[in-house]
Amino acid sequence: MRFVFLDILRIFASFSVVLGHNFSGFFQSYIETRSHFSYYDLFILNIVLFLQFITEMGGSGVIVFFLISGYIIRHSLEHLSASSFLIRRFFRIYPLYIVASISEQILNGVDFTNLVSLPFLARILLVGDLFGISYGLGSVEWTLRIEMYFYILMAFLKYTKIVYNPLFSLYFVTISLLFLINDPIPSASNLSFGYVSLYLPILFIGCLFYTVEFSKKSRFLSLISIFIIYIIHVQNLINFEKSSVYFRFLHVGLIVWCIAWYIKDLFTVNTLITLFSNLTFSIYLFHNWMPSKLNVIIPNISPTSIIFCAIIFCAFVFYAIEYPFLLIGRYFSNLAADRRR
Repeated sequence: MRFVFLDILRIFASFSVVLGHNFSGFFQSYIETRSHFSYYDLFILNIVLFLQFITEMGGSGVIVFFLISGYIIRHSLEHLSASSFLIRRFFRIYPLYIVASISEQILNGVDFTNLVSLPFLARILLVGDLFGISYGLGSVEWTLRIEMYFYILMAFLKYTKIVYNPLFSLYFVTISLLFLINDPIPSASNLSFGYVSLYLPILFIGCLFYTVEFSKKSRFLSLISIFIIYIIHVQNLINFEKSSVYFRFLHVGLIVWCIAWYIKDLFTVNTLITLFSNLTFSIYLFHNWMPSKLNVIIPNISPTSIIFCAIIFCAFVFYAIEYPFLLIGRYFSNLAADRRR
C-alpha cells in the first residue's frame, strides 16, 4: 500500500530542507536589496518572504520528515516481524548512507587510515552519540541517529507485542515525560544539545496519527497522547532552545502535516511524484555538502547547473545503490519470515 500523501510530504520536506540549507543567503540578500517596487517586484518579494518563512534552516522540513517516519514505521510493523523490520531498515538506510559518508571524507581529502578509525566507524554505524562524535554529511547525520533509536524502540515494542496494546500510546507519553524530567540527551558539547529528548517525541506523534486513523479502540487515547506529547515538546523547546524560530519550525511542520493527512484521499498516484519521492533520501544525504564540492571540482558552475547535476546524481545513486539494496532487504526479510514459519 502506497500512501501518496506521504510522497507529497516527502517532496515538501526535501524542498524545504534543500532551500533552507542552500538558499537562505540568497533569500536574505534578495530581501535586503529591494529599494523600490513594481507590482511584479512585490509579487516576487512576497514569494521569497514566504519561502524564507517555511524553509528557514530546513527546520519545518525536518519536523515533517520525522512525522512521516513515525507514521510509515507504524504501518510497516502491521505486516513485518521485529527482525524482518530491522533487516529492511538496515538495507534501507545503511548502504547509501555509508557511500555518502565515505564520499564526503574522500572529497574532504581525508587520509584512508581515517576511514577505518574508531570514530569514523562509529559514525557510519550511527552510534556516534555513544562516543561523543560530531555529525557528518554537513551535519544532517543527527536526524539519522534519531531514526535508528526509533527503529530499535519500535522493534522492541513489536517483539513484546506492546504495539498491539490499546494503551500503547501511553508508553510514548511516559518516554516523553522521562525526557522532560531528566537531563537532556545528548549533552556533549560537540553535539546538538538535547536533540534526542527534543525530537524523538515528534516521531511518536507521527506514529500515533497512524493509530488514530486505523485503530478504533485506541483512537481517543491516541489523540489525547498526541496533545500531551506536543505540550511536552513545547516545554522542552522552552528549556533547551532560546530562539522562537524553533516554535515556528514545529508549528509550520505540524500544520503542513495535518492538512496533508486530512485531505490525503484527494491525492492519487502520479509517476513524477513517485520518482521525486524516491529521490528524497539521496537528496537529503548529499544536499548539504555536495554542492560546495561541485563548485571546487567545476569552477564557475552556475546554481542552475548544480541543481541539475544534483538531481541526475541522486537519481543515479537511487537506482544504482539505494533501490537494489531495498530489494536485497526485502529478500532477506522474507527469508527470515519463511524460517519462522
